[in-house]
Amino acid sequence: MSRIISKKDFKGHPRFLQLLNKLEELHHKKRVTTQAIKRHKNIGMIKEIEVKIQLNRGEKIANRLKKLGALRVRPKYTQTTYGFFSENSIEKGIFPRIRIEDKKPVLTIKIKNIKQRKINYFERKEYKYPLRSIKSGLEMLKLLGYSKIRKFTKQREEWFYPLRNVNICIDKLYFGRFIEIEGRKDQIEKTIRDLNLEDRERITKAYLAIEDDILSDAIFRVRKKI
Repeated sequence: MSRIISKKDFKGHPRFLQLLNKLEELHHKKRVTTQAIKRHKNIGMIKEIEVKIQLNRGEKIANRLKKLGALRVRPKYTQTTYGFFSENSIEKGIFPRIRIEDKKPVLTIKIKNIKQRKINYFERKEYKYPLRSIKSGLEMLKLLGYSKIRKFTKQREEWFYPLRNVNICIDKLYFGRFIEIEGRKDQIEKTIRDLNLEDRERITKAYLAIEDDILSDAIFRVRKKI
């Protein structure tokens, strides 16, 4: 669900306002596109609601989607994402990232509701800006204190399920395969049932957080053996 907002909406996010001002400053140095600056006054915000479920090895989830009438809107491709962190970004729930979308670098800033207690869904506000280059984005985020960078790559296949009006991604990373379902909460629930996945564990974390959990568990198991 999208709406048009202005800078007034960011009174509670001073760091985000800093980011907008820095984009304007860098524009005068010809480091970002004119289109990005034009979008500062009218920024498109999307509320992201999704659930991830880990798939079993060899599970033919694409066949199930086809039988349900889902449409594959983009075949398998490789996507590289750069995640950025500051000293207190996790505490504040602000997560910038840069990745290539439609052959162009895009800066996305995701803001998590840190007051949310019961978590059945992965919910965040998402703001997007086109960039001239990945380098310009790296420079900008470092100036804002986001000096820690983590890079990860996944193979992604994109689907749309018209019956439930949800977007679906099938992702493969080095630590497993996952299905990601994004849409309205009630339609996500119906999609999970349609795919016979209601008995599976839900994951309401980003892939970097999932990787952290896996690595922490692996270190714990190694230490236990020593």
